[in-house]
Amino acid sequence: MAIMPVDRMQWGAEAWQFADLHMPDEPSPFQNDHGVPCIMLIHGGFWKKQYTYELMQPIANALSDAGVASWNIEFRRWEDGDEGVWMDTLSDVLRAWGQLALLPGIDITRSMVMGHSAGGHLAL
Repeated sequence: MAIMPVDRMQWGAEAWQFADLHMPDEPSPFQNDHGVPCIMLIHGGFWKKQYTYELMQPIANALSDAGVASWNIEFRRWEDGDEGVWMDTLSDVLRAWGQLALLPGIDITRSMVMGHSAGGHLAL
């Protein structure tokens, strides 16, 4: 399958509060009357600014190719001196999930969260 163009969507008011929605470009074997399942991807990187959602891009592409949507989110990260922001990242993830649940074509009842490193911590 070819990868569909990505839709970038804001899930909050801040510039960093966005996610890229990847949808399969061909009929998915997982499609039902409610849509396709979606995996919300949460990147790792110890909450540091230099590590972004782009770390999960290869996984997002592979999921779309397999017929599953993905919601590759960005969340708050820190620079030296503001290490305390990590405590607010769970609320970021929950807010992004809430936005995903509203999207047409997504079957939220068959959707899940996947993360790597710091993102894995948030996924749990």
